Amino acid sequence: MGLDAQIKHYESMDLINPAEEDEIIRRIAGGEKDLYSLIIRKYNQRFYRIALSIVNNESDIEDLMQTAYIRAYENLGKFRFDSSFATWITRILINECLMHLKKREQFANTKKEDFFPRIVSKANCPNTTHESY
Repeated sequence: MGLDAQIKHYESMDLINPAEEDEIIRRIAGGEKDLYSLIIRKYNQRFYRIALSIVNNESDIEDLMQTAYIRAYENLGKFRFDSSFATWITRILINECLMHLKKREQFANTKKEDFFPRIVSKANCPNTTHESY
């Protein structure tokens, strides 16, 4: 069966069972990157619910999901099949969400003076005149 036929076969299934998922993961890691779309489709709803429950901000969810999918793909060769793929990829999403919250908290606790340079008053600029403004 050709790759396109196999993708259509898996797309027609409501759920991919764990044995088939393991085979798909091995094939993706082996270079059949087109199969990764099956993984994305399988986990999209789960990812959305989990991300929303953590960050509680719909505008950030799509970016967090995309980042998690990219990180999972980049690290697919490190997946050891010791746990379920669902556990592994979900942990990646959770870590992304927690890092996002940490960055958001750090930003919220940062004083605006740290972001904007001090506005120099005319009194502190001895070589300028009012007309130059």
